[in-house]
Amino acid sequence: MIKSTIRIFLFALVTVIIATIVIKLDYDKALRTPNSDSQEKVIVQIDQGATVEQILTKLVDQGVIQEKWLTYVKLYLKQENLAAKLQAGTYELPKNLSIKEVIDSLQNGKNPDIWVTIPEGLRKDEIADILNQELSKADTTNFSKEEFLRLTTDKAYIQTLGLTVNISDLEGYLFPDRYAFPITTKTSDTIDKMVKNFITKVGTADTYDQIILALSFLIPFFLYAHFLHSLSAVSSASAPEFIGSTLSYLKYLVMYSSYSPRTEL
Repeated sequence: MIKSTIRIFLFALVTVIIATIVIKLDYDKALRTPNSDSQEKVIVQIDQGATVEQILTKLVDQGVIQEKWLTYVKLYLKQENLAAKLQAGTYELPKNLSIKEVIDSLQNGKNPDIWVTIPEGLRKDEIADILNQELSKADTTNFSKEEFLRLTTDKAYIQTLGLTVNISDLEGYLFPDRYAFPITTKTSDTIDKMVKNFITKVGTADTYDQIILALSFLIPFFLYAHFLHSLSAVSSASAPEFIGSTLSYLKYLVMYSSYSPRTEL
């Protein structure tokens, strides 16, 4: 009877843990997933004194946020204490922003960012054309296509960007992505941001660490399987043996919880 009760309790506990993990993963994915594949920009007017509900309703109506993610948006605003930081203003927002990117943008009402999408597979001169077209919409930016192309082959300038390889041309290092540029952006600012994005997402990524991190999520389940195996042997094992096995499980679980795959040895 006691054994059956323990099994039921542990099954319920594991179910809750797994459900929590699934929801957390879905929440994290929703925060960083683009709302749409469309690069179309829409004008969103946030009035002074508008409530969070009114702001979110407007974002959904204009296709900036998907209605199915509203619960996660509200949770994100609450967890990060961002509701009071949303500012009134006129925003030009692409439909392909993530929840995080939209909320970040709505905190700059007085000086809204200029969103620019750089697709994959473009040459640097094509990238310069897009930047010039988008950034020239604001009188306060100082972007020059000619200076952009010159800087991409300026060895002295390239050495200041933090790349770990010795190159003479930034072709291939201008990472395609969505970028929020301040309205005071200069030519060099665009290159700095794109190359830093490359370094973050490609240049310094440690594949080994990523594999270890992925495998580390499986460790608790293997440990739990060992625990259940020990539990099933209670009827034939002595109490000290069972207690020893349980303590061993808890010890490895504590070790796992404090493990960091990026810890340098």
